[in-house]
Amino acid sequence: MDQPYIYGGLEAWSYDLVDELSQFEDFGFFRMMLESCPGPVLDVGCGTGRILLGLKEQGLDVAGLDSSPEMLRQCRQKLSANQLEAELYEGDMRSFDLKRSFSTILIPGFSIQLLTEDNDLQSCLERCYQHLSPGGQLIVSTYFPWEFHESGKDGEGLAFRCESESAETEERLEPFRVGRSISAMKAFLENAGFEDLLLYGDFEFAEPAPEAETIVFVAIRPETLLIR
Repeated sequence: MDQPYIYGGLEAWSYDLVDELSQFEDFGFFRMMLESCPGPVLDVGCGTGRILLGLKEQGLDVAGLDSSPEMLRQCRQKLSANQLEAELYEGDMRSFDLKRSFSTILIPGFSIQLLTEDNDLQSCLERCYQHLSPGGQLIVSTYFPWEFHESGKDGEGLAFRCESESAETEERLEPFRVGRSISAMKAFLENAGFEDLLLYGDFEFAEPAPEAETIVFVAIRPETLLIR
């Protein structure tokens, strides 16, 4: 896509009212993951501050990036109402340049799946790599809604769901392009320079089960800097 997807107008205004992400208990998972890598955090696709605000309330050093000025405006209002402050940046997740580094970069809310083109995904991951301190971690949540994976092959589960070449399945997965497959996502992360990739299912500290609807990728920027 030439321009990032930008929430605006009624969509931005009603975002918190709809609250489609409330069914996912992801905040506690992200908070625990931050314990293993102390330091400043960047919330990419922070929106109105669903994750960012909670982290700030707990005293963490967290900044936010989003392409929507209206969503950022709401985030600022919520921070102000709670007497909190955070650096908020308006920018494209594929090309941001904040002139600072972070210990953790979060891409929550399945925002990575707005990047439907492979080159856009690769650009985003490379920008994240460049903004991480050596040894820093990238945490990316992805969504595999069960209704988009009707394989009719009970028992094959996640392996089939990720690798299916069915034209119908691929068409239905288009809005959720991490249906590219887990192995493809690993390749994108490795191409960006990341190492030590871990996978978690349904925001639990365990490998994804075959029926997992959410997959979290955690990747580390190596301590030795790579020239990219």
